[in-house]
Amino acid sequence: MASMSTIVPLCLSLLLFFQVSIAQFSFGGGPLYSSRGFRGDSVSQHQCRFEHLAALKVTHRDRSEAGFIEYYNTEVRNEFRCAGVSVRRLVIESRGLALPVYANAHKLLYIIQGHGVFGMALPSCPETFQSVQSAFEQSSTQKLSDEHQQLHKFRQGDVIAVPVGVAHWLYNNGDSPMVAFLAIDFGNNANQLDPIPREFFLAGKPTSWQQEQYSYQAEQQSDNQNIFAGFNPDLLGEALGVSRQTAMRLQELNDQRGVIIRVAQGLQALHPSFQTEQNALLTPHWTVNAHIVMYVTAGQGRIQVVDHRGRTVFDGELRQQQILLIPQNFAVAVKARQEGFSWVSFKTSHNAIDSQIAGKRSILRALPVDVVAKAYLLSREESRSLKFNRGDEMAVFSPRLHQQLYAEWQNSK
Repeated sequence: MASMSTIVPLCLSLLLFFQVSIAQFSFGGGPLYSSRGFRGDSVSQHQCRFEHLAALKVTHRDRSEAGFIEYYNTEVRNEFRCAGVSVRRLVIESRGLALPVYANAHKLLYIIQGHGVFGMALPSCPETFQSVQSAFEQSSTQKLSDEHQQLHKFRQGDVIAVPVGVAHWLYNNGDSPMVAFLAIDFGNNANQLDPIPREFFLAGKPTSWQQEQYSYQAEQQSDNQNIFAGFNPDLLGEALGVSRQTAMRLQELNDQRGVIIRVAQGLQALHPSFQTEQNALLTPHWTVNAHIVMYVTAGQGRIQVVDHRGRTVFDGELRQQQILLIPQNFAVAVKARQEGFSWVSFKTSHNAIDSQIAGKRSILRALPVDVVAKAYLLSREESRSLKFNRGDEMAVFSPRLHQQLYAEWQNSK
């Protein structure tokens, strides 16, 4: 039986997520205009005069299997190049997937119409969502079937910020086309290549127009591929630990679907949801550098908060529309009831950091077995069990064989 074992990220606000992205990857900074410009810009200052402006219309449409990208002929207008901004429209049909891509500049996407799911692969960030195959009614064994970084739902009116060099993708899970307006800030100092917005596709086969439309040297290539195509397939297969045949599939030399493909049966990914499963347990943790305000949106859960003296400062139930303040560094554990538990966390730092006590990347996993054994008067076997018994689970733990423990915890109230 398939079950979702990790559904809750520790930082739940979409706005906060982008603040964290900005803090880590720095969208500019300093005085207002200090982040503009690039090395080797061939446009001289006297050419950048904004005395005669013009409204532009879409001049080219590049079709893929499940959508298209519309481009504006900004080559004929110096103001766009001088401003260091490139624009386009993205249309993704129902069940269309815009394949992973990263760029040499920051991006902003404004969702004009529709809704869907959006993901970014942030460098050095852990995979916070997991899916496991389990049958905890009969066995305590579990098999990890997938894990990935946090996904986000988006809808009409949302703005999505994508830092330079960060791979991202979009999926339209609605019944109507999704339309987005895309601006690429290639004039920012984060772009250290040249005054041309360049997109590096990790999958699919971009057209010559997509790759070369902004080349002011009028360079044209007859064939364009994703970045895997440039590697030797034997070397690529060795690096990824796959066969040569699989490596050649990644290169997609003859793929004619474009960069927006159709997913006929729908995308089987872990859907973003700020909630736990029934009986799921959020591992005890503390927030290193921020207070937390929890606002319950649905369901019911038991919360325990412990202070620096080891005293329980809160032990009770939270229900819909209730709020709870959790002070900085106070340890907290959350247990969902049978109906599940959903909440939003507002943190007082734009770059809040959580320290988990158990599970992957936790304080227990960071300690040597002997330190755990001596600290808690355990045998080495017991210490190993304490350290590794949650395997690769992070943050939110599946119930597994904890019905009895859950019942005991409820009875302890």
